[in-house]
Formats: sequence, structure tokens, C-alpha cells
Amino acid sequence: MSELKSYVNGLFAKYKNSQTDELKAEILSNLEAKKADLIESGLDEETAIQKAKNSITSVAHLIDGNREVFINQYRLDCLQQALIYLAVAWIVTIPFMVVGSFVNLYLLCAVIVVGIVYLCKRADKREKRGYLNVRYYNKIKQIVWLFWAIFFIISILALTGMYFGSNLWFSRPIKIDGPYNFALMLARYFTPLVTIVLPLSINSLPKYIIKNEVNSDAEQEK
Repeated sequence: MSELKSYVNGLFAKYKNSQTDELKAEILSNLEAKKADLIESGLDEETAIQKAKNSITSVAHLIDGNREVFINQYRLDCLQQALIYLAVAWIVTIPFMVVGSFVNLYLLCAVIVVGIVYLCKRADKREKRGYLNVRYYNKIKQIVWLFWAIFFIISILALTGMYFGSNLWFSRPIKIDGPYNFALMLARYFTPLVTIVLPLSINSLPKYIIKNEVNSDAEQEK
């Protein structure tokens, strides 16, 4: 394998899919042509190869769907959104404490942890830029929603089977013994719904990539 081909393969190491093959071949061809021109102009092969490499050090800006974003601000926006969802879920589940459910305590711990991480990230004033792929995060969003929907349906069916399975099987009337048991049942049914904070938080990722794009402000001013 030629040195330039190995170099180009390294540039595309993060982007292993068939859609980049054509772009990879084009870049390799351009570098080979640049190397040949440099050698023709009098440079030795080793120097020509190094100059050809130096002419392109990254392909991130060429990958379809990639956006250059302010990474720190992007992470802050994501953490802030997650913190809001967790705080709302924590407040909504406060009544669960009456029936001995620990979901409210778990959510409080999550709020504290995410809040601390948010404050630490907020204190970091460095301006860091990087590339994120909108298409990739849109796919992640769809996958997370799909798995959450499957989890939620299975959880509800399992709870229904636990509470009412025998009644439905033997065609007996459904009876709930007292308000406490009713409240406990509602808390257990509501608990799987609380996990919606995860797909809701993931849902915002593509939006915040576009919001924090490096060139977005310049484009809006045009």
C-alpha cells in the first residue's frame, strides 16, 4: 500500500461507510496528482509526499451531514435541556414518595449529578470547535425513540399482567383494594413513563448542533 493511500485511509478512519468511498478515491487521486506535480517541479519524492499530506489534514468538513460547532456551548445546551426534563420529572413524581416509591429519589440524584456537570461545563470558558454529524444524531434519535417505545409497551403489558392477568384470564371483575393500593398501582404505571426524559433529551441533539454551528451567525447576517 502506498504511503499516500495509507494516509488517506487514516483520514477516513472515522467514516467507514460506502458513501465515503468515492470521496476517498477522489482525494487520493488529487494527492497523487499533487505529488507528481511537485516531483516534476524538482522536489524529491519524500518531500513531495509530505507536502501533499500537508495540503489536506482533515476531511471532516467534506463529510455529508458534518457541521462545525462550538462544542462547549453545544454541551451546555444539551445538559441544560436534560436538567430541565429531569427537574420536571422529579417535581411530578414527588407524590410517589407517599406510596414508598424510590423513583423520586433517583430523579433527585440525577438532577444533582447533571446540575454539577452543567456548572462545571459552564465554568469552562475555552472556545472549542469540532465537527458533529446531524444525520448520525438523527439516526440515534430514531433508534432511542424506538427502543423506548418497545420498553414502555413491554413495561405496561407486564404491569397489566401482574395486576389484572388472572382477572382477565378467568373473566373475573377487576377490583382494587382501597385508595392506597390504587395510588401504588398508578405510581408503578407512571414510572415507565418517567423514562421519557431520555428520548426527549436525545431528541434535541440535532437541533443544538444546528443552533451552535460556527457559521450559523454569519449566515443569518447575510
